[in-house]
Amino acid sequence: MSASIGGQSVDIIRKLAVDLKLRTEKFEVPGLDGYGAQTLGLGDSEFQLIVVKYCSSYSDLASNNTAANTLIAALNALEGTIISLVDNWGDTYNHVLVGAVESNEAKSPMIHLGNNGVRVQVTFACVIANKS
Repeated sequence: MSASIGGQSVDIIRKLAVDLKLRTEKFEVPGLDGYGAQTLGLGDSEFQLIVVKYCSSYSDLASNNTAANTLIAALNALEGTIISLVDNWGDTYNHVLVGAVESNEAKSPMIHLGNNGVRVQVTFACVIANKS
């Protein structure tokens, strides 16, 4: 399966998206025994994702570093947008609002199949914006 976030292909998505669920609020009325409750509709779908991409398809580190920088810029551009997400199991989530993207210290060196590469890891704070 090929995972992707906002159309950007990634190797690993850690953690799962949280779908909308029914919210219930409890309340008390002064002078009355017990509790009341009301449903507030669907919501409570905030979640955090960590995406990982291995940039190692080029034989030189400079090209892999350029590919990593390009990917990080594309992932940062997703902040504030509504995207589709495909996880590692092929499940698709539509209408995902990207609230924040954390890409500080996103790159780390690696060696893959004898090539010097770059491991990119970016964290997303998201919410499912709409059920349909």
